[in-house]
Amino acid sequence: MLKKIKVKTVKLFEKYYELKYNLIRKPTLNYELEFRNICFILTWPLGIGDLIMLTPTIKSFKKNFPNSKITLITNYDIFDINDFIDEIILVKGNNLGLITEFSNIGEKFDLGIILARSVNQVTYLNKLNCRFHLGYLGGFKVSSNFKLFSDIEKFDINKHFSYVGFNICNSLNLKIDKTLMSMNYPSSVVNNVNKFKKNLEFDDSKPIIGLNTNVHWESRRWSEDNYISLVERLYDKFNFVLLGGPGPDEILNNYIEKNLLDKGIKIFNSTSKLKLIELPQFISTLDFMITSDSGPMHIGILMRTPTLALFGPIDPNLRFPFDYKKNHIIDYLWYLDYAKGGVYDYHSEYVDKNMNGLKAISVEFVCEKTLNFFKNNKFTYIK
Repeated sequence: MLKKIKVKTVKLFEKYYELKYNLIRKPTLNYELEFRNICFILTWPLGIGDLIMLTPTIKSFKKNFPNSKITLITNYDIFDINDFIDEIILVKGNNLGLITEFSNIGEKFDLGIILARSVNQVTYLNKLNCRFHLGYLGGFKVSSNFKLFSDIEKFDINKHFSYVGFNICNSLNLKIDKTLMSMNYPSSVVNNVNKFKKNLEFDDSKPIIGLNTNVHWESRRWSEDNYISLVERLYDKFNFVLLGGPGPDEILNNYIEKNLLDKGIKIFNSTSKLKLIELPQFISTLDFMITSDSGPMHIGILMRTPTLALFGPIDPNLRFPFDYKKNHIIDYLWYLDYAKGGVYDYHSEYVDKNMNGLKAISVEFVCEKTLNFFKNNKFTYIK
């Protein structure tokens, strides 16, 4: 009942914003002249993975408006300024806290962009000092308070997630760069990570595999007992390190660590011991990562770490980079490759606990994929 009320409330606000932005008179602009100071907004409840998957949109704007200042406003401290982001403004707090944070940002922007659908983001945008608004201002369709070059259809949930951002680019007739942003971190972050990794005292004769075990949605989480069994089978060949942050990650990873210790198997645990901005750099130093479909999976892909992702209901080809097969360092196991029957509904995974298709992915499948990667020094794809 509570979820139904929440959904109806969100749709009501979306309808309000949709009307607000579509019933006004809209000026015709020279985009290049008007958009000199551009900000992108992506905060909770959208995720780290959403932000990473939308970095091609940020890159595309910088390439099309090279003389503009690009600012990212987010509560995810995972990026540093680079060739495509000139400024990062970090905000924090729950909904009310974020409203206050956005109200206190004094900078004046020419264009504020909501990167993905979330009614919260539109509320925050309206607290900023932006002359023009663009993005998902009411539902799954790109809208604005100025005339767009092209009227874009609603985002199709069966298309690649990156089209959330590409639709914004297409509304202004921009040339699109579909590749992820490259990351370089300051020496302070690199040095802290190197020191942390050295203190873990890995066995230098073995490759290091990171395990990202937790994810908020049950339908995307592989069983903790599977991870325990996986380590039991492979610990003589590899170092294993648990990845994660505070809260549920700690509970799950401590359970895995304790159960393995009871069996006389040592596993390294980095959970909650790194700052968020240090996590991508740490993941970049791993030889391999096994992960659920979650934010750290996208971090691994961003940092070009060899990554095996375990997917539940969502089609991996809608979440991976378009060129993911290019370097043979990214692969997946997806339950629909092994369990036939049943139709995936994009929305039901958030509420239907029976949709845990990950149960169809066996420890044997994961072991085989992992060992074959190290045997060939790459993933080999089925044609």
